[in-house]
Amino acid sequence: MKKLILVVFLFSFTFAFGQKAIVKGKIISDISGKAPLEKPHIYIKEKVVGGIIDSIGQYQITNLEMNNNYTLLVSAFRYPKISKDIKTNDTITVVDFVLHSDCKYNKEQAELDIRIGKINLLLIGSIAPKANSETDNRFQKKYKVHYLDFGCSPPVFGVY
Repeated sequence: MKKLILVVFLFSFTFAFGQKAIVKGKIISDISGKAPLEKPHIYIKEKVVGGIIDSIGQYQITNLEMNNNYTLLVSAFRYPKISKDIKTNDTITVVDFVLHSDCKYNKEQAELDIRIGKINLLLIGSIAPKANSETDNRFQKKYKVHYLDFGCSPPVFGVY
């Protein structure tokens, strides 16, 4: 009987100290309300451990210490970097992020432009040509479209 009690005690002791915390959540863009086109990077500053982000913006970081303080860092192309101080709990800690673009053009402005017939195409990642070609000019005139460039620089992963 004593051996059984000892085995149960050791098992519960190992189980209690073997548990790890999980941080999970969703990362969305303020422009679309969905995951950014280019997957953001997320990691824990203190551990330099990252999480995998799926196509709808959900992420999960595992094997963290329970009831511990961490700094979550998020970087994404065309968006300013974000950091959040968090404290893990006993199981799963949920932390969501909304990425706010440097671009002043937003969904409301786009819908207004469409209603009044002034359509703008947003070019992503500073790829706009210095001067429009003949084809670009004809396209703009024919469809009454204007090109806009985000003009942002891509973030460098891990540099804050």
